[in-house]
Amino acid sequence: MPKLDSEVLSPGGRTRLLILAGVMGFLMYGMGFCIPLLKHDLGISRAVASLHSIFFAISIIGISFVIPRLIAKHSPREVMRAGWAITFVSLMAYSISRSLWITIPAMALAGIGATLFNNTNAVTLGQSSGMSTQIMLRQTGVSTLSGAVAPSIISILIQRGIPWQVTLGTLSVIGCLIALTILPPMPNRSPGLKAKGERHWDKSLLILVAFGFSAACLESGAGSWALDLMISRNVELALATLLVTAFSYGVGTSRLFLSFTKNISMNRMWGGSSTLAFVGLIIIIVTESSALTLAGLIMVALGVGPLTSIGLARAVVSPKGADEGLVANVVGAGLSIGIAPWVMGIVSDGYGFSIAYMFPVVMLFVATYFYFASFRSDKSSTT
Repeated sequence: MPKLDSEVLSPGGRTRLLILAGVMGFLMYGMGFCIPLLKHDLGISRAVASLHSIFFAISIIGISFVIPRLIAKHSPREVMRAGWAITFVSLMAYSISRSLWITIPAMALAGIGATLFNNTNAVTLGQSSGMSTQIMLRQTGVSTLSGAVAPSIISILIQRGIPWQVTLGTLSVIGCLIALTILPPMPNRSPGLKAKGERHWDKSLLILVAFGFSAACLESGAGSWALDLMISRNVELALATLLVTAFSYGVGTSRLFLSFTKNISMNRMWGGSSTLAFVGLIIIIVTESSALTLAGLIMVALGVGPLTSIGLARAVVSPKGADEGLVANVVGAGLSIGIAPWVMGIVSDGYGFSIAYMFPVVMLFVATYFYFASFRSDKSSTT
């Protein structure tokens, strides 16, 4: 299995990779945020609009299996550059087109480009640091927090009469140019170690798939239709687009805060975060008040933020190796990106949001089970 060679990623290079994680998060969150806006523009249902997320997820899962082989033949820097080039093409197509026949494939292409960068970046950062949990929290925190800025900018400019397509297209050009300019030198993988042609899906990897899926379902399920949730509770569209960005800010803030917090065990982190998320979900389910709904969303965001990052950290330190563990995590998380918004859309269309938000509650309990199962699996794999 490919590993980083003896060359060490410089502190400056690590900082650049964290910045680039933020730029990619900025663009991908902006793209995802525009799905409900595209839904309103085209007059389509939530279920149809969710096809964007489904094809995004399919592409993430598919390309994640290919990345270890790409890394065996090309340097991490080359793979990342290819990811950014693909991302740029997809964002421009998504911004310019008014047809689902273009926007859905563009979303799938964006998934390929983003995953080429994000997976390679995660392994490079994770193996360059002895603190996998902290560095994964920091990477995903920077990505999410900067990602929250994109919807804020789009929302503010919408209120000033500038279409979201113009804003997203302009941000895409700027972001991709920055990325291709500051991408740092980084360690190559050891030339003597090549990716294997087959992957053995044993119990430990399947647990990481289930853990990645259930943990990511909390975030993608709770946040995917937050805009429509606020509108359904008597908030105007322009104001709702601004308010729901609080969800992403909450997710990113909690991750960054915990990434700089020392002497806190992973179990305490999981217990506190999951409890906060549970309380927030219950508030959303039992109330119709727009103010309480917003408060519930913020609590959910602060709670679920660390949970997905913990799943990523568990994958990077998998006994099977960082590459194999990360593929398992991405398969699970990718499935959630496609399934969770679709389930939330179908249920909310038919039964309302109070019923729909029971889905992330169930996923919270499932994720907690597989969180502890991942530790038991690690012990059995090393004995």
